[in-house]
Amino acid sequence: MVTERHSGTPAGTTKDAGLNLKRLQAGDPEMLKLFVDAYAPRVYHIAYRMCRNAEMAEDTAQEALTLAIEKIHQFRGDSKLITWLYKILFYECLRTKRKEKRYFPL
Repeated sequence: MVTERHSGTPAGTTKDAGLNLKRLQAGDPEMLKLFVDAYAPRVYHIAYRMCRNAEMAEDTAQEALTLAIEKIHQFRGDSKLITWLYKILFYECLRTKRKEKRYFPL
């Protein structure tokens, strides 16, 4: 038996951070600040677990958040915002690790 789950949040908002998605996608500075403030600690924590290096995790988290802000208009809302952000972070971590492998210390 398949049941449909209703989140109870109004259309265009994300439950976990109280963000208005339409305003976020429109580039509202208040929503962008709220987005970064809400997700930066989580993103850094996940990046640190993936990279296992504080400096690399900080750079990767910043790059992922910047990329997410640039591409927020592409977020369709099929998943949670954190899931979409995690995917961006995951690929950013892979890109950073590949780049690090190319430049090994002598």
